[in-house]
Amino acid sequence: MNFVLGEQLAIIVLTNAHPIGIGEALGTIFLDTALYGKPTQDWLAIFKHVFANPAAMGTFPGFDYSKPPASPSPASKNSAYLGRYTNDFFGDISIIEKDSGLAIVQGPKKKTFPMKHYDRDTFTYETEDENAVGRSGITFTSGSDGKAAQVLVENLNVRGEGTFKRIPAQK
Repeated sequence: MNFVLGEQLAIIVLTNAHPIGIGEALGTIFLDTALYGKPTQDWLAIFKHVFANPAAMGTFPGFDYSKPPASPSPASKNSAYLGRYTNDFFGDISIIEKDSGLAIVQGPKKKTFPMKHYDRDTFTYETEDENAVGRSGITFTSGSDGKAAQVLVENLNVRGEGTFKRIPAQK
């Protein structure tokens, strides 16, 4: 949101694009053009530079999953992770079997993202859209029954809201 109260001028740019500064640049370019007749700087380049450093924009890029662990521990059986999990902020996610591996189903459109095993109870997936940060971790915590009791979705945990608790299966 950009506004100039004295001119009674405002613009709101909404996007669900990857966070690279396009929305911020468009709003600033609009105000510059309205006030000065043309952009005063290359706002897209400036915001692209700012958004190149996730820490500067308040997001946490997470662990570098491009480097495999020296001696990864095997995952539990897929059945230990399968199920539905809930979170008061983000709603429900599901962990399903897909193509003999695991996948996470999330969001209002129930998008499916393949998961890749990283180490023991940690998997990764490639994020998209407004929560995109590249490859992000998914870490399960097992309960006393050997099944995952909760899962932490790293890219949704920027402010501590990324833990989802298992929804018990209905009998």
